[in-house]
Amino acid sequence: MERRGWGKARWSRALLWPWLVFGANAITAYMISELPGSAIELIHFTSGGRTTNPLIYSNQSFFAMITDSGWRAFVYSACYTAVCLIPVCLLYRKRIF
Repeated sequence: MERRGWGKARWSRALLWPWLVFGANAITAYMISELPGSAIELIHFTSGGRTTNPLIYSNQSFFAMITDSGWRAFVYSACYTAVCLIPVCLLYRKRIF
């Protein structure tokens, strides 16, 4: 009888998939990780009577809720990595290396 669900092989494939995608386009992933940070700082808007940019706004409104600075840095890094994974994933699916 065939066992359904998430077997050990499927879990290891699922956990290794992001590393495979980043590794297939490593230079592109690096460039994508550098560009948004610089571009986001160029965008300015007013929030609460102060001029701010999206990076500062997200840190003050979302990441500030995490009280431990270590976890706050980890969550920020994980979110930034997930955002950088999107375009690299699209390139991987279209087999552009």
